[in-house]
Amino acid sequence: MTEELYVNLQDEIKKIKDQENEQVKILYNILNVIRSALSRLKAYVHETPFKNESEQIYFFKHVKPKFYALKLYYLEWYGMVTSVPAGDKDTLRKFYRDELKAVQRFFQRVAFHYQYYRLGATELDGLYFKRGMEVPSLLIPDLPEDDPEFSTSQDYLFAKIRAYELFQQEIIRRIQHLDSPEIVIHSPNAQPGPAAGLKWTGESINLVELAYGIWLTGQINSGNATISEIVRWLENTLEINIGRAYRRWTEIARRDRINTTKYIDRMRESINIRLENEDDLKRKKRQAKKNREN
Repeated sequence: MTEELYVNLQDEIKKIKDQENEQVKILYNILNVIRSALSRLKAYVHETPFKNESEQIYFFKHVKPKFYALKLYYLEWYGMVTSVPAGDKDTLRKFYRDELKAVQRFFQRVAFHYQYYRLGATELDGLYFKRGMEVPSLLIPDLPEDDPEFSTSQDYLFAKIRAYELFQQEIIRRIQHLDSPEIVIHSPNAQPGPAAGLKWTGESINLVELAYGIWLTGQINSGNATISEIVRWLENTLEINIGRAYRRWTEIARRDRINTTKYIDRMRESINIRLENEDDLKRKKRQAKKNREN
């Protein structure tokens, strides 16, 4: 349920960005859909008891923070785009670098928790992500959540870390655009641009196989990236619309078990053929050299 809710939220945000141009309306509408999603998430937690301690820890360490991070990210994003000064490239570059320094100062202030987050550590999960556990207040920057059934000592901080990582990526992207030959300052509803000239021209379902393979083997952000985040990243990078991840997954799940991963199997076969051809070529070269020496 939570993954479907998150995918739907991402879709709604994308739709708002596609349909609106005015910054205030974009933020207002996005925050509304995020607020609504958080309300549904809270209702779900109140109505559906966790099966065990591990499930509770996973929810407050990974699930809730990714929802809340969107709210914090868009608030920071709006504050930045509405403060961008008029001026030349040097003026803009200084502004974005100052924004980047502010983000980096935040990471420095929460250095221990940030490293805990980045390393995927688990030793303190029982203290950080179980309801009712108290941590000395000096270790916690802020605690805005007042519902003890929907909060733990560190889930908000983890959400803020995720939000600031997104915000940092956006600032870096804007600096890179300033330094590129073609200077473009994107509007707030713009998506990160794809690599120049590279587009996915194969079947979209093949990319779904790759996305799930990346997700299930934990290749991005130490396994903390969600399938929907990976799908959106691939869409933006390769200029393709994959659609809702969980719905595309059902297409794969309905396949005959022998042919479940058709594209990945074809990739493996093609790689093996290339390796065999290279080995055969090396053998021929060695034999030719041996013949010359004789």
